[in-house]
Amino acid sequence: MTPLYKKILFLILVILIGILFIHPYHNLHIALTQGDNGRDLYGFKKTFEGGTPYRDYWWVYGPLMPYYYGLFYQLFGISIHSVLLGKLLLVELCGVVIYLMLSLFITPWLALIAAVWFWTFNPDFVYTYNHIGGILMLLTTVYSLFLYIKRPRNLYVYTGLLSVFILGLIKINIGLSGLAALVLSLHVIDFSRKYLPVFPKKRLYLLSVSIVTLTLLTYWVFLRGLPLDYLQQCYPGSYRAPDYSFWIPFKELWRSNVSNFLSSWPNIFFGLIIIFSSLQTLNLLLQQQSNREFKTRISLIFITLALFWSFNLHELIVSGVNYRIYWITPLNTILIFTLIHMGTKRLSRIVKFLLCITLALLASLAMYGKYQMIQSFKTPPQYLSLESEKVYVTNDWGWIYTVQTTTKYLRDHLKSGETFLALPYDPLYYFLVGKDSPIRELYFFEHIKISQRQEKEIIARLESRKVNWILMSSRIDSPVPGLGVFGKTYCPLLARYIDEHFELDAVFGDWQAPPREPWSHHGTKVFRRIPP
Repeated sequence: MTPLYKKILFLILVILIGILFIHPYHNLHIALTQGDNGRDLYGFKKTFEGGTPYRDYWWVYGPLMPYYYGLFYQLFGISIHSVLLGKLLLVELCGVVIYLMLSLFITPWLALIAAVWFWTFNPDFVYTYNHIGGILMLLTTVYSLFLYIKRPRNLYVYTGLLSVFILGLIKINIGLSGLAALVLSLHVIDFSRKYLPVFPKKRLYLLSVSIVTLTLLTYWVFLRGLPLDYLQQCYPGSYRAPDYSFWIPFKELWRSNVSNFLSSWPNIFFGLIIIFSSLQTLNLLLQQQSNREFKTRISLIFITLALFWSFNLHELIVSGVNYRIYWITPLNTILIFTLIHMGTKRLSRIVKFLLCITLALLASLAMYGKYQMIQSFKTPPQYLSLESEKVYVTNDWGWIYTVQTTTKYLRDHLKSGETFLALPYDPLYYFLVGKDSPIRELYFFEHIKISQRQEKEIIARLESRKVNWILMSSRIDSPVPGLGVFGKTYCPLLARYIDEHFELDAVFGDWQAPPREPWSHHGTKVFRRIPP
């Protein structure tokens, strides 16, 4: 057993390495989008100023994270940099939880490398700052179960239930699937260890039902009284990739979990280590002379990870959207390093030492490569210099120039009491210009299905608030399936209203290239209300 002082020293080392890794990102934003990132930045600002998710602005996740990031606006000011600090703190904590979780069963050195591996290789939900909070709560839930596997105490069940409750307030479907995986895992753990005290099942069921009820009640408090069509748009759970087919989720699983290991020599080497470790682990578990308690613990770890892995695949399977596989990638890191520990148990100390050095070297080289990439973007052309928005972005120069000139134009022409409407999905400008949206809807693409009732309500709102300015980006005519053409495939009433009451005032950016990606080929048009 590792002495307490050694565990504390390793924990401090993990925290310091995490800070060293994430620090270069504090003023660099990867692929800033005027849509999804803009929605988050604007929503956090509205919440910080007293607004309510869903009711005062369109929001598609749980209600918790806008309040979390609103706290960082309070501490560090309203800026992109403040949100990056809040996100990086969660990234740091994820790595620390992975270390704490794995150090229960594997060597501190290998657990430390696993945390570094997460920080280096785990893919990021670049479109939103919301999901990293969910990843932290998901890992905390699994950590509680690992503690329960090692020493079955009721406290760990309560912390696991609390974690999935918080997870449900970050993303409701991930929270509910996490609760199901938690309950099933507890059943398996208790069934396999009948000679130890178990958590009372009636209490577990009662608490689980209470969590579901409390989660739904919380959402009801936020959503009550809102129109049905708007509620459906606040949770577009039925959205599928335009090219969705039955095989797409499985192809994505193959690509991310198998073919990725064939992409380079270091990846092939790492893949061979995993294969070797898996075979050795299987052999160890099948041997009769192995310690029964040890075999039970490791088997329960694998079963727990498999349950959470399976339940959190539902978003990918339903939608075919590739980045939704990211919910399970931290679990892959935990599984891989558990396998490596198990598969190398019978090897000599020198071989295990060399393996740890090799893995640490691979992670360090990858981390250094990312550092070089980060530095390559910290140049004057990549600097988004808009008053408090002193951050670098990885977007192309044309996008940056368009955003800066459009923002400056709107700031110069809007009077103190005026605002504007941004179409079809450009709430970043509300945040950068410092104006509130005149309506709660922020998203106007074809697949979101803005109703005629909403169109009439939006027009009435524009009239009552005397909105004299309209901003349209080049995504109003998008070649991406599901986005559509403004005025033709969606919002014909609103398009006709704008055509009849507004005239073109200024044009910025690229209107020639098809706007396929939201961080490049960006163009804007500003329309002014026609004088009576």
